[in-house]
Amino acid sequence: MSNTDKSKVRSEIRARLELLDEDFINETAADLPDMLFDVEEFAGEISRAKRIALYRPVKGEMPIDALALRLLSMGKTICYPKIEDGVMNFYDVDSLDASCFTEGKYGILEPSDTSVCVNGLIDVALVPGLAYNEEGTRLGRGGGYYDKFMAEGKIYTVAVCYDFQIDSDIPVEEHDITVDLLLPVMTGEE
Repeated sequence: MSNTDKSKVRSEIRARLELLDEDFINETAADLPDMLFDVEEFAGEISRAKRIALYRPVKGEMPIDALALRLLSMGKTICYPKIEDGVMNFYDVDSLDASCFTEGKYGILEPSDTSVCVNGLIDVALVPGLAYNEEGTRLGRGGGYYDKFMAEGKIYTVAVCYDFQIDSDIPVEEHDITVDLLLPVMTGEE
């Protein structure tokens, strides 16, 4: 599969994400924890998990801060990625306060306190992506960080996306990783 094919899909999805109404995005973000916990498989995995890896969304990614706050209120440990020397490492945070994060590589917010790397101690990971097929194989932004991270060990992975981000024709390569649970949010688009 050529990088041109992947670039084309990424461009098409980014264009559709740009068209989403800001009010819809905000409503979805607020409702997301309830939507996710209504899914029995998700609720079960989270109830068993001690540490959950999350991401700080960039434009076009599903906003999950409300979920992070819910997990913290449940007493769960949450962690976020930081790119260091070409490797994605995860670090615990105990708040979404701005002081807990600094702008990192690619303009993405990353944990400020990097004293203890928790790779290998994660039970569940919510992973971002631009597109997925029905089996949950993800097409990311092109850096390969999440594919490498997901291939390292057995972590239960979850992806939340808008319904139009699921496409059976996304380019898939051998190294592309499939998430364990793919949860689409309906946009009402065709």
